[in-house]
Amino acid sequence: MHTIKGVRIMKDKRRLKRRHLIYYLQVTDRSTGALIGFLVNISPQGIMIMSEHPLPVGKQFNLQLLLPSTTGEKEYLQFDALSKWCKQSI
Repeated sequence: MHTIKGVRIMKDKRRLKRRHLIYYLQVTDRSTGALIGFLVNISPQGIMIMSEHPLPVGKQFNLQLLLPSTTGEKEYLQFDALSKWCKQSI
C-alpha cells in the first residue's frame, strides 16, 4: 500500500493485465432484457461491469453483451457469469 498526500492507494496484485475498453459496452439480462450495466474492463480471469445497483455476490447471471455494429443491426454475445465481488465506486 502506498500513501500519496494522505490518499491510500492499494498496490494492484493482479497477475494478468486488465484491458480497458475504448467505450463501455451495454450488458443486459438475457431473459428479461433489463440493463445490468456496462462492461468497463476485461481480463482472461473475468470482466468488470459498472452498474447503478449492486449485483449480489455469488449469484449466477445469464447475460448478453451488445456488440458494436457498423451495419446498424443489433448483435449480441451471450454468456453466463458469476458475481465474485461487488464494491461501490467513490
